[in-house]
Amino acid sequence: MVDIANPAELRAAYQRAVEARLHLEKGHRVRALDCDNVGCVVSIDDANGTCCVYLENDHGRNAERTLPWSELHVIDRPRVVALTPAASARLAAQAMQVFDAERAWRIALFAHGVLPGDADLYRRAVHVATDRAARRLRSEQPEWLTTWLGERPIDAPSSAVWDDATTRIAHYRILHDVADSVPGLGPCPHDQDTAQPWQQLMLGTLEDRCWLADHQVQPAAALPVRSPADLVGRRTELQQLIAAAPPDLRGSIDRITRADLRLAERHQLLLGAAGGQKERRDWILAN
Repeated sequence: MVDIANPAELRAAYQRAVEARLHLEKGHRVRALDCDNVGCVVSIDDANGTCCVYLENDHGRNAERTLPWSELHVIDRPRVVALTPAASARLAAQAMQVFDAERAWRIALFAHGVLPGDADLYRRAVHVATDRAARRLRSEQPEWLTTWLGERPIDAPSSAVWDDATTRIAHYRILHDVADSVPGLGPCPHDQDTAQPWQQLMLGTLEDRCWLADHQVQPAAALPVRSPADLVGRRTELQQLIAAAPPDLRGSIDRITRADLRLAERHQLLLGAAGGQKERRDWILAN
């Protein structure tokens, strides 16, 4: 069977060519996408879909290059220009090439049992499967995961780092079919293309482990809990203190300790009692 290339890049190149030609004029500044240099349009070849561009780099070197429209981006917010008949014909021919390539691609996919919408369906299926694997790994926390990353932290920043690292590990394990009995990411693959992602994830996991080790947060101390016997004893002490209060404060204390008094009313009574005590002390000191 003859291999057929995915026409996605061909369509993207056509869209870039249309966008560039609608704004190209002699003297306009353009950026070359392949070398990221800025130049000036010298001439436009509508028959071949190219431009002659004068380029100059930071070292003072200059050159003229002929570049296709799809490799140019017009800068400085230029106005839209009218297309010449030759430019319209060139873009129409390029659009027909894209149409033919996409039709051949659809025929090839159908021959292999691939239907429209399958890509989105499979993408969503992979997303669901990887998320489930991540939740399962975080909930089970096997011994090797604790050895790699430690226990899940209690503070928000560290727990977010721990969760992200665990999610990346789970995604790798399910996408590369690592068995449940195999710890971590499994052995390093022999193929260079698959070994590089393995190495990058191993290094990233090590960096996460170092970060977590440097940002350990001690658990907050638990508040003391009083037993029912302690609460009864404390209530008795308060009753004895209230009974020994000065006579001029007993009325205020009775109102403050009433169960049906609202919190704001209790606050006002306490402020009034404290203010009365201060006025009495000030009067004694002054006289």
